[in-house]
Amino acid sequence: MRIAIIGAGVFGLASALELARRGHRVELFEADAIPAERAASNDVSKALRRTYGPMTKRYGPLAVQARDAWRALERATGTTIYRETGYVGLSTHLAPGSFEQDSLDALARSADPPRRVDVAIAATLLPNFDLTGVDGAIHDVIAGWLDPIAALEALAHRARAHGATLHTHTRIASVEALDADAVVIAAGAWVARLAPALRMNVTPSLQVELLFRARAGANAPRQWPFWSFDLATKGFYGFPESPEGLFKVACHRPGRTVDPDGSREAPPEDVETIATFVSERIPFLERHPTQVRTCLYTMSEDGDFVFDRIEGPRPIVVAGCGSGHAFKFGPKLGEFAADAIEGKPVPAEFRVPRQGGRRTV
Repeated sequence: MRIAIIGAGVFGLASALELARRGHRVELFEADAIPAERAASNDVSKALRRTYGPMTKRYGPLAVQARDAWRALERATGTTIYRETGYVGLSTHLAPGSFEQDSLDALARSADPPRRVDVAIAATLLPNFDLTGVDGAIHDVIAGWLDPIAALEALAHRARAHGATLHTHTRIASVEALDADAVVIAAGAWVARLAPALRMNVTPSLQVELLFRARAGANAPRQWPFWSFDLATKGFYGFPESPEGLFKVACHRPGRTVDPDGSREAPPEDVETIATFVSERIPFLERHPTQVRTCLYTMSEDGDFVFDRIEGPRPIVVAGCGSGHAFKFGPKLGEFAADAIEGKPVPAEFRVPRQGGRRTV
């Protein structure tokens, strides 16, 4: 089939690679460059974890499969994409029914299962982090972070190598204008404009992330894991030092609804919330961030992704609604989109309407 793809974020590029690999003639159209300046995929780091609280049985195995696929992409391109630093999930109430305990229970029989650790051990894993009030933590060695720019470039490179044509700075205003047998709409926060028949609410949510430098003379650790602090309730998380000497700290929770083409200015109260957390918990970092960044979460109603086929004169597949946690699954996202285009089944939880269930963190 001749397949057109709109959007060159992780959903679009992964779809282009997988569809081209399966022998389809693929043309991808991106309104900006790769990576697009205002796209959610354009970031400094993305988490890879298999701990998902009550949703771990759904997403945990998928995260491990994606980890293996990212490593295969690294081998194919000679690029470093994934850094397996491990993950420490701090909790002020690590008890039955908590996000952290649900994750531990779901992965108890997995290979290299995460373990519960006490505060003393957590302090050795996260040195110089103030653990006041922390009840315990989960430690998972199968976790880390992805370089999203390297990931996008590698996906684009392999898609081209398999015969896909990628058009940048080419805006598609209407699906009807495309000359193709089938279309994948992977336009991120702009998906609702291109797919009004989606039959669900899609909310662009503004998120804030801060980049900090270590204070001069401070005892900054060089080997930190990816970490979170009460992820399902307070939502704070952060990364080890980047090659540029910056520590990223953010807060994973619904932000304010915005126009994806409107202002991306960070709300001062959101900046202050994260900066205050850093000053209280990570004393070796400077009080004021070196850089304030914003991005959009394209939120579905329940936090799950969307891979749905809109029937008509030709198949149209919507691939998106990453809801702030999709990037880690990159290559697997392309498989779901390709299956939907080819009329193969995709998981029911990614279809519209939903089957119901708990909200995904």
